[in-house]
Amino acid sequence: MFRGLKRKIAALAISALMIAVALPTTALANTATSAFTSVSVNQTTINSTQSVVFQISTVNASFVFANVNGSLESATQVSTNNATGVTTWNLTVRPNNTQTVTVYANSTNTQTGAASVAVPITVTGQQQQPTPPQPPTGQGQHRINSIETTAATANNVTLTIVTDAAANYVWISLGPNMYMRARSTSQNANQRTWTASYRPRQAGQHQVTVSANHAWILDGRQASQVHTVTQAAIDTPTPTPSPSPGAPSTAANITRLTANPSTVAPGGRSTITVRASREVTHVWAMVDGNRVNGRREHGGATTTSWSIDVRPDRTQNITVYANTTNTAQGAATDTIRIQVDNVRARIERVTPESIELWAAPGAATTLVVRTCTDTEYVWAIVNGNRENATGGRTVGGQREWEIVVRPEWIQQIRVYAHTRSNNNDGNATTRNVTVVTAN
Repeated sequence: MFRGLKRKIAALAISALMIAVALPTTALANTATSAFTSVSVNQTTINSTQSVVFQISTVNASFVFANVNGSLESATQVSTNNATGVTTWNLTVRPNNTQTVTVYANSTNTQTGAASVAVPITVTGQQQQPTPPQPPTGQGQHRINSIETTAATANNVTLTIVTDAAANYVWISLGPNMYMRARSTSQNANQRTWTASYRPRQAGQHQVTVSANHAWILDGRQASQVHTVTQAAIDTPTPTPSPSPGAPSTAANITRLTANPSTVAPGGRSTITVRASREVTHVWAMVDGNRVNGRREHGGATTTSWSIDVRPDRTQNITVYANTTNTAQGAATDTIRIQVDNVRARIERVTPESIELWAAPGAATTLVVRTCTDTEYVWAIVNGNRENATGGRTVGGQREWEIVVRPEWIQQIRVYAHTRSNNNDGNATTRNVTVVTAN
């Protein structure tokens, strides 16, 4: 039976290779448009109780999601290669009837302008009627309990948002196709608190839209609220002197800076988003005394958007440069502060260290995770999905957590521990649990 299972797994791997989609890397290197570099699935014919697992690689994409059963399912980001800019994702879907599953990749959380790949999936056996996705147990529509402007100083706004406890994502819409994620700062059984900081465009009043959901998608469970911010006077930069006769002219300026997240562990990644004038051709930041170059994301009629991935070792004000030439002379500059926390999460032990996959895949196994007391969040990625831990009780100077997992195939289950509910900034400590066939 188990030799048959191995043959089936090998066949699925061959099937995945047969439908993999790959794009030329030379074409991708010359554009900031979101694109797939590869898409593969474990199987394209299933019965009504099985799932389809996508393994996806993208460039210039912050969101990957699929249209399945008439609703959108978001992918889980696995890793990013800073050298190539390629991000890998896992996506598990369960089509309830034969259909074409369309996967989208985009720099914004919309289908407009997104790259897409369509994969036909055949579902055999009993056909089930589409069922709307259900909210977490005991939780209906997500809620935004309050939004407060906790700081509105010159050049900076900080919002504090309180949501229901089941909300996993909060984001701020600052304008068309302009989003930033809030950071979870505390949580109890009834609610969750988030903060977000950004630089507004002008002084006076302006409005932002705050949204909360169980996933970073737009669906019927999302809660949104418009919040009015009264902004203090914005510092006006000193005008750049006109160039001397014969010197090259520059129209470079920086109109907005944001950092996500704005608080990291030492060496943790934060992405600085820079909005600059359309004439700008070079953007970089000085971090710990070193230059870090930005990458151009997209441009419009009057502005360009850039991203800089920085990993500061200490709390600091990071200076960002923008210019029409690759030199600091005549460059526009602005600063943004990134807080570096010295608290680190740590996994001390995970039991069991391996799980035997018997004849009935999907059987429940409880992972017991011991961490240091600084750890605030523990979760695992299994079958391509995030499974959050429960517990967190103090036991003998450590914290003990439990995660119920139901592996459906041979895999490495990665267990994460973090001081924040975030697996995208590179600061989580991890441990693998191996799923194998029984001897």
